[in-house]
Amino acid sequence: MSGGQTTVANLFYNMSTRRIGLVGLWDLVAFDEVAGISFKDKDGVQIMKDFMANGRFSRGAEVIADASFAFVGNIDQSIDSLSK
Repeated sequence: MSGGQTTVANLFYNMSTRRIGLVGLWDLVAFDEVAGISFKDKDGVQIMKDFMANGRFSRGAEVIADASFAFVGNIDQSIDSLSK
């Protein structure tokens, strides 16, 4: 995901087309420029957190996927600030 911007439909599941998103198609989804991750859907971050914690997500019908996430990029904060 270049630039860190995506939609829940693109990443997880598109309810209108009933198609699995990137987490169901790939073994790894990499986010470039992690500091700029944003979702157009307000529940996107929570779905992402749940998926990382449980390896599953629900959007309509429950779907289980096996992709891992990798976060790549520069973060403009100190180590002390990040560790807190």
